[in-house]
Amino acid sequence: MCGSVAIPVAVKLTPFLSSFGHFATTLVDSGAAGLVLFNRLLEPDIDLGTMTLTDRLELSEAGETRVPMLWTALLAGRIEASLAASGGVQDVTGVVQYLLAGADVVMTAAALIRHDIAYMTALTGGLRRWMEVRGIGSVADLRGMMSWRQSPGREAFTRAGYLRILERY
Repeated sequence: MCGSVAIPVAVKLTPFLSSFGHFATTLVDSGAAGLVLFNRLLEPDIDLGTMTLTDRLELSEAGETRVPMLWTALLAGRIEASLAASGGVQDVTGVVQYLLAGADVVMTAAALIRHDIAYMTALTGGLRRWMEVRGIGSVADLRGMMSWRQSPGREAFTRAGYLRILERY
């Protein structure tokens, strides 16, 4: 499919797939130039009082970064595609975390809807200051520092890491 168009194709994915890593690799092997981790699905609700379906915009929250951050970190540098991390970015902390995980692009629609497009200046300025304090010269130097490939704590990305957390609990 990707070969039938002259522009790069990015595929926006859902995390609700079995064998996600294999699926992502298959998309890239089929020509996808980028992956967006992850799409927010429409989640209607049932209003029991009116017996109607309700649909309302619920903007993402900071706690929603963990699954896309995990998969960004697992895929960064291991597949030949750009990674766009999406979901939960509210402030510069979310931007930095996604970049550390290995994202090429950080998407932050919810924060911009909440604060206005001018908030982008606060995000980019905050990122610049965070990097300066730590002596990191560029986003390219920052990108992927905590990905699976570069992290000294790889076990945090595995089932064994999960079991260790349970044991500590």
